Amino acid sequence: RVGTPLCLPDKDNLCIGRVLGIEKDRKSVKSARTGESVCVKIEQNTAQQHILYGRHFDHTSLLYSAVTRGSIDVLKELYKDEMKKEDWELIIGMKKVFNIS
Repeated sequence: RVGTPLCLPDKDNLCIGRVLGIEKDRKSVKSARTGESVCVKIEQNTAQQHILYGRHFDHTSLLYSAVTRGSIDVLKELYKDEMKKEDWELIIGMKKVFNIS
């Protein structure tokens, strides 16, 4: 989803920036689902400018949406109707990756 912070769990949860835009089949979309092949434009803040594609990550890197206990609670409260079973299964897996209880 546009605005989502992205990180690299295999690089000690290094946050690389936020999703500025997503394209699928050369058309702008607001979000992408697990397994979709999309192009993501990433916006970095000043502290993240040293993180470079090709040096710190590349097309083979697994990018994760950064999640916290608070963001999971917001999903439960505000987006429960939009979430599917596989979305919740993904969140459960991400809780393990990010050590969230």
